Amino acid sequence: MTNINALSYPKSILINCTTSIFVLSAILLIGKPAVLKMKKNGGLKKIAVRVNGNTDPVYTTLAASVIGSKKVLIAPGLTAHWLPDGTIMELYGPGAVYPPYLFAGSDVVVSYKVEDIDQAVVELRRKGAEIITPIQQVHQTFRFCHIRAAGQSLFGIFEENER
Repeated sequence: MTNINALSYPKSILINCTTSIFVLSAILLIGKPAVLKMKKNGGLKKIAVRVNGNTDPVYTTLAASVIGSKKVLIAPGLTAHWLPDGTIMELYGPGAVYPPYLFAGSDVVVSYKVEDIDQAVVELRRKGAEIITPIQQVHQTFRFCHIRAAGQSLFGIFEENER
């Protein structure tokens, strides 16, 4: 497991670790809206979308105007939105920094919140999943990794605990 203390690293180092780490660290530093802190349910909680000049306005309008999100982070080439159900939508445009594997198979990568990431990794590996990144500790309350089912698209899992 990689330990990263988001509070002690400059943003540029976090961006180079992975953009997901940067986004989630920045959100942890900014703080979530109070209503989101009460949600404990698992399931789909993060959507990463690679956008270009033609698709960025569509996804930005979808997030902000149609769904009613709150824009929580803007970095070079990256915008993150909190959707009303607590899902994070990350829009990676030109100039965004992300690991090469992230969008290798698709322009959309989803991530799921799980209760116990260690147990989830063991179960998924046992069923043939390829663990693309080791479990990474972003903050004392947040851990994640990326996984691929045999020959399929990439997805992420994460664990978030309040302490």
